[in-house]
Amino acid sequence: GFVYTRYADDLTFSCRFPVDKRSVEILVAAIKRTLHRLGFRAAQGKTKIRHAWQRQMVTGLVVNDCGKDGRRIRVRRDVVRGIRAAIHARKVGRNTVSDEVVWGLSGYVIMADGWRGRKLQQDFRAAVYCGRDCTSLASEL
Repeated sequence: GFVYTRYADDLTFSCRFPVDKRSVEILVAAIKRTLHRLGFRAAQGKTKIRHAWQRQMVTGLVVNDCGKDGRRIRVRRDVVRGIRAAIHARKVGRNTVSDEVVWGLSGYVIMADGWRGRKLQQDFRAAVYCGRDCTSLASEL
């Protein structure tokens, strides 16, 4: 009943049903034995057990059910808020982060949540080109 996924050296095991603590302990022990047999080891302190009601993060992305819209993969809320704050600072003339960083971070958001990332880029264009023609932004950034 467990599903295994991997990105680079991050291993994730998940399931859609409640699992008792003993079953999780058996699974973790089996994974560590297998890693050891293959010449690897689990990084100390990086093994995390998360329940359905807890935030589940893999490679910096939130991967569990996220709210009533049902989307499953998102960038952390604090990251999106930080990008919005940087856009606002740009709009009022108090640049705190370079334009390239804001544009790149909004592109990162697009990969996980296309609509939200495109909205950030649209807001950023408006902040940078307040009152100017926005069509040339993509070639400039």
